[in-house]
Amino acid sequence: MESPTEDYKIQSFDQDTQVLLKTALKGQLVSTVC
Repeated sequence: MESPTEDYKIQSFDQDTQVLLKTALKGQLVSTVC
Protein backbone atom coordinates (compact mmCIF):
# COMPACT_ATOMS: atom_id res chain seq x y z
CA MET A 1 0.00 0.00 0.00
CA GLU A 2 1.20 3.50 -0.72
CA SER A 3 1.81 5.99 2.05
CA PRO A 4 -1.01 8.43 2.89
CA THR A 5 1.21 11.26 1.67
CA GLU A 6 1.56 9.63 -1.75
CA ASP A 7 -2.19 9.06 -1.84
CA TYR A 8 -2.85 12.72 -1.06
CA LYS A 9 -0.40 13.85 -3.73
CA ILE A 10 -1.98 11.57 -6.32
CA GLN A 11 -5.51 12.70 -5.44
CA SER A 12 -4.53 16.37 -5.49
CA PHE A 13 -2.68 15.93 -8.77
CA ASP A 14 -5.61 13.98 -10.19
CA GLN A 15 -7.97 16.90 -9.57
CA ASP A 16 -5.68 19.28 -11.45
CA THR A 17 -5.19 16.70 -14.18
CA GLN A 18 -8.94 16.28 -14.61
CA VAL A 19 -9.35 20.03 -15.11
CA LEU A 20 -6.45 20.12 -17.57
CA LEU A 21 -7.81 17.10 -19.44
CA LYS A 22 -11.28 18.67 -19.68
CA THR A 23 -9.76 21.89 -20.99
CA ALA A 24 -7.56 19.99 -23.45
CA LEU A 25 -10.47 17.87 -24.63
CA LYS A 26 -12.60 20.98 -25.16
CA GLY A 27 -9.76 22.53 -27.16
CA GLN A 28 -9.35 19.37 -29.25
CA LEU A 29 -13.09 19.13 -29.89
CA VAL A 30 -13.22 22.76 -30.98
CA SER A 31 -10.19 22.29 -33.22
CA THR A 32 -11.71 19.15 -34.73
CA VAL A 33 -15.08 20.81 -35.36
CA CYS A 34 -13.52 23.89 -36.89
